[in-house]
Amino acid sequence: MNMEKEKSLSILNDWINTPFSYLEQFAGKTNLAQDIMMKVSESIQEYIAPFFDEGRHKDKVKPNPLFSAEDRRTLKPIVIRLADYGISGHYDRVEAAVKAILESHIKIETPLPGGKRVRWYNIFKNSLTDYTDKGYTFINKDGEKETVSRSKGYVVFEINEDVADLVFDMSKGYINHPVKMARISSATHTTQLYALLKHHCINGKCKLTVNEIKKYLGLCAVDENGDVTSWMFPYFYHFRKNVLDKVQADLTRMGELGQIDYTYTYKEIRQGGKTKGDPDSIEFTLVPTIITEQVENDRAMQSKRRKLINTLCKRCGDLNRKEVKDVTDYVKEVDFLIFADYCYKEIPMLIEKNYPEDVAGYILYLMRTWIENYEARKNKQPITQSLFDTIEPERPKETVIEGKYAVEWERLCNECPESYKEWLRKATFIGGRGMNIYIEFKDKVTQGRFSEFHHNGSKDSKKFHKLYKQIMNNKSSGCLLTFGSK
Repeated sequence: MNMEKEKSLSILNDWINTPFSYLEQFAGKTNLAQDIMMKVSESIQEYIAPFFDEGRHKDKVKPNPLFSAEDRRTLKPIVIRLADYGISGHYDRVEAAVKAILESHIKIETPLPGGKRVRWYNIFKNSLTDYTDKGYTFINKDGEKETVSRSKGYVVFEINEDVADLVFDMSKGYINHPVKMARISSATHTTQLYALLKHHCINGKCKLTVNEIKKYLGLCAVDENGDVTSWMFPYFYHFRKNVLDKVQADLTRMGELGQIDYTYTYKEIRQGGKTKGDPDSIEFTLVPTIITEQVENDRAMQSKRRKLINTLCKRCGDLNRKEVKDVTDYVKEVDFLIFADYCYKEIPMLIEKNYPEDVAGYILYLMRTWIENYEARKNKQPITQSLFDTIEPERPKETVIEGKYAVEWERLCNECPESYKEWLRKATFIGGRGMNIYIEFKDKVTQGRFSEFHHNGSKDSKKFHKLYKQIMNNKSSGCLLTFGSK
């Protein structure tokens, strides 16, 4: 079967997740500088994707850091081609943007007796900007002539590993947005205000003070301690006209073009009949655009695919996540629920029935075969077996070693949850092969009921799988399997 993945129509293909804490650094920067910084976020998606795949984002108290200690030590320089921004001249704009980005810093406070210590750290260690106006020819490492034109200029940034976890702190939330949002925006504050509202709005509504908005957007001057000394747009009329209304019009335009999922309306909240000066707060309401429903559906589908991948990889630790993702991504959205139901219910029973030596390879084989047969049936092509027939490849020649893992089996029976003990008393211990323990039931009815109980996802089921892993010396690729009873 050709498993070449078709191009998905999901809008989210061109969207990324950016830590809310990193978006704070966009304050006061031009759209070009923001666009270059967005490229940094795009470059670290290889770390953000596992953060979601492994479920670390579900820890509501304190998610695990985005980077491991090894990741921080080996962070690669981020290379940004100027040609991607349509820049082949006017490098003064690039220099100004790079300078502003390098001035981005983060404040770290350390409590001291009777006070505190304030330190500022740059979020990027250094940058290299390389470009030419006329181009030149040089001899490359292969001894060949190579011409560099001004369109081949590039900028390189290195993330400061000392503050990487603070700058890209996922515990403060993250925003899902178009990767080119800063580029398609016409107003300087669009990206940040969009992020601020998405971060704070619950059920599509939130209230913010004028100063809270200004501080996040960088519309203020601060001293060396980070305390605000003055505010931009001291008259609310100017703030409303140059920020709130301008960004609202920009998001509305992008929404009409199908580029963004929400715009907003707002209402000034004033107490005591006050009509002048800053309102006490501003109430924002997110307004869906023409793509909102599709974006939400795509996010829900992403979540379902991620859940299936996680379930399969937990069941068999030898599975390659990328291979599983490639197979699941091949399944169209309209067929996915049927496919997922097969993976959740049928595959575990087939594993127990056929006790394959290569469980990981067997799972991928079953998934690919299901897709092949399903597509053949939809296209009214001949198939070798009924769509929902069980797939029974030849059993491995190597047999189970009788009596192997007898000590582990006895410990499993003694330490497992009470709900399992009743089932295991009905089973006959056979032996082991690989990291799998094999048992047998006297009839297929009992075996089927146990299989359904064993894979129902209950708390006891999860405890049992965890205990099994501990007893088998944390070899997560093994599992408890049953012979097909007569």
